[in-house]
Amino acid sequence: MERITSKDIYTSLWRCRDFELSHLWQRSIFLTAFLVMCFTGYGSLLLKICEYVTDDNKYIPFCILSIACLCVAFLGIILSALWIMMGKGSKAWYEKYEIALYNIERNRDYSEETVIDNMDNAELIHGNLPEPHSLDTKLFTTNAGKFSVSRINIAIGQISMFVWGLIYFVHSICFSFSKQLYTMLGNCDSNTSTALMSISFWLLLLVLSVIIIKRTQWCYSSGI
Repeated sequence: MERITSKDIYTSLWRCRDFELSHLWQRSIFLTAFLVMCFTGYGSLLLKICEYVTDDNKYIPFCILSIACLCVAFLGIILSALWIMMGKGSKAWYEKYEIALYNIERNRDYSEETVIDNMDNAELIHGNLPEPHSLDTKLFTTNAGKFSVSRINIAIGQISMFVWGLIYFVHSICFSFSKQLYTMLGNCDSNTSTALMSISFWLLLLVLSVIIIKRTQWCYSSGI
């Protein structure tokens, strides 16, 4: 059986690292479709709600649609959290490969423990690429910039989760203080305690979900 060489290991690490980078955005495509559907569905439900806001006789459709909106917003928060987890997991793996590549090139002890034969210097390319001539961090120039594509991917999920969290919070307050809710509960007068109980319920649901995700280590990787 042919013996594995240091070049084989080095090439394999690069291939794995490139695979993670190339699939970083591709893995987010299917979550993008679900998030777009959530935004579209929430907008459609919100338009329906507007038709019943001034109609006291249609309090049941109003309440049902409001609960549906909160469920959609809750789903958007969960999908955004999954986006962040997926982006961070992919980033963790390709950074593991980059650290291994860097150590093979620069750390002689690590290289001798990891690979079988020493590599020729001509094979060392990691970290030796020249800097672009024009490099800045300005958003309104066309020069290359020091930005991390993987961190942008994670940031998209974080922004999405913030937006859905804000929608969920605002909608729960509006629904809890709506006169349609009081009418459905048989209380036509404004009742602050009822509103606070309703808000507490929706916020408690969100907090419990976060606790369950953290305590059960949902979607955690055992290989990292």
